[in-house]
Amino acid sequence: MPSPPEADFDALYRGEVSLMEGLDGVPWDIGGPQPVLVDVVEAGGFSGAVLDVGCGQGEHAIFLASRGYRVTAVDNSAAGIEQARERAAARGVEVEFALADALTLSGYENRFDTALDSILYHCFETEEEQRSYAAAVHRALRPGGVLHLFAMSDKETNHIGPNPVSADNLRRTFAEGWRIRALTAEHYTSPVRADMLAALRQKVAVLAGLDLPPAGPVELGEDGMVLMPVWHLVAERR
Repeated sequence: MPSPPEADFDALYRGEVSLMEGLDGVPWDIGGPQPVLVDVVEAGGFSGAVLDVGCGQGEHAIFLASRGYRVTAVDNSAAGIEQARERAAARGVEVEFALADALTLSGYENRFDTALDSILYHCFETEEEQRSYAAAVHRALRPGGVLHLFAMSDKETNHIGPNPVSADNLRRTFAEGWRIRALTAEHYTSPVRADMLAALRQKVAVLAGLDLPPAGPVELGEDGMVLMPVWHLVAERR
């Protein structure tokens, strides 16, 4: 669940800025991998060399490396990369972390068998940026390589993240040079309780300059945390 586009990711990761009181850290970090990603990995959805684009504090990269994958994880936040390296070292897991621009991924051409995007895509504000990003990931994958992309869904009624996207948007962006294997509606677990949601929405509205509609129904996980609708796109590089 990423922050509004205006937010300073370095400041957020360092705790210099908070999106809400009562929440330790950033509101898209649950201190481990998302359950839906664990399911994909256990079902054999990943193979070979893996690229994690927009890795943040590295939880998914660390999880994948712990399962034996060779993982390169990139982000444009120096603070995020620093914390990801610290987490990986503390758990005795080896991951190649680096700063990179997701719109170009320069230097990573034709290197990977699988790529992961864990709620980065919907942070891009225009379809031009989305197409540039898709082209960059296409170049980074080898022919036949697979992208697993999770993006905030337009089915989200509480407008916590920026630019929720539609299934049609994803189909348009990944029409050229890709074969879409699957596009399904899933959920991400958040570290936010239902009673925290109103305050978080208010802060997002102020930071992003949004006039938010009334809150919709909230779906909760077994632990009482808010579940966020996401799309899961599985696309193969032609």
